[in-house]
Amino acid sequence: MVTARRDHRVDLLGSILASTSWQTKDGGGFSQAGFTIDWETRQVTCPNGTTTSHWREGLSQQGATVVRARFPTAACRPCKAR
Repeated sequence: MVTARRDHRVDLLGSILASTSWQTKDGGGFSQAGFTIDWETRQVTCPNGTTTSHWREGLSQQGATVVRARFPTAACRPCKAR
């Protein structure tokens, strides 16, 4: 986040929300901080090393630019961390 503007021309508007998902609260899952985003190759890597198979840019219902990345089902379904 610190270098997003310089490296990727991304403007951060407002503060970043803390992760409130059940996975984070449970202590047994991954938080957002565990994932690595490679903007150049348009891939996200999970803490177990699996990379995304799809990357799509679009707009949210509020009109904000969003990126939706999807992990391959065949890689995630048998994952013990799932």
